[in-house]
This record gives sequence, structure tokens and C-alpha cells, in this order.
Amino acid sequence: SARGEEMSQKFGFSIEDMRTRNLDNATHTLEGEVVEAGEKCYKVVSVPKDPKKEGFKQITSWIRIESFTPVRLEYIGLSGKLEKRLRITHLEKAQDIWTEMAGEFEDHLKDSFVSFEVKKMVYNPKLPNELFSFTKPPDSLP
Repeated sequence: SARGEEMSQKFGFSIEDMRTRNLDNATHTLEGEVVEAGEKCYKVVSVPKDPKKEGFKQITSWIRIESFTPVRLEYIGLSGKLEKRLRITHLEKAQDIWTEMAGEFEDHLKDSFVSFEVKKMVYNPKLPNELFSFTKPPDSLP
């Protein structure tokens, strides 16, 4: 977590950029089927209902038809200019889950470019319980 935060501050690339967003927070327009980086994709333009809260004015996504994973995402900031671009250059199934294994991330605000590659992905590993802590929320039931 700390290393991820450090990399995010330095290069602008963050898990936040790749997270699944609440689809109800934006209006989505399917602009059709296109070929992007040699792959058949849906091109989708998403405009948030509350741009200030979401932190962007528009995201254009090129989504693979076969796996519904992104080929490219472009974030238009509140200024109306391209701020971030994510390209997924290698995709494969890891434990039957489509996984972004390599890509490139550009952050025009921080003038940075990050190329990433995942060598091995393991989902749901057996981790000891002592690695986790739980704090009971206030006002919760016993």
C-alpha cells in the first residue's frame, strides 16, 4: 500500500485509475464497434453526472468485445484537456480471470510515462489471518 502510494505520487499512476467505477454516476454512450490496436472493441464515452466529484469531465473507453476488458482509456480533465491515457498492451487469463498483464500509463499533468508488466498474478492466495485487522464500526450490532 505504501509503495503503491509512493509510486502514485511520483508517476501519477494509481489503482484509482483502474478501479471499477459506479456506472450510475455517469451517462454512457456507445459510439459503436471499432478496431483499436488490432482488436475489435466497443467505443464508449462516459460523462459523469458530477464531474467535480468524479474528478474528470469525460472518459473514452475502448473495450474488447471478447473479454470486456479495456484496450485504452482516455481521461479528459475538468479543464477539457487530455490528462491521462492508459493502454493495456498484454492481456491473459490468470486463474480464469482476464488480467491486464502489461501496459502503459501517461499522466500529462505530471508529465510522466509508466510502462508496467505483471510477471505473475495469483488471485485469492491463502494468507494468514494475522495479516489482517478488523475494527468494528461504531454503532454496529454485536
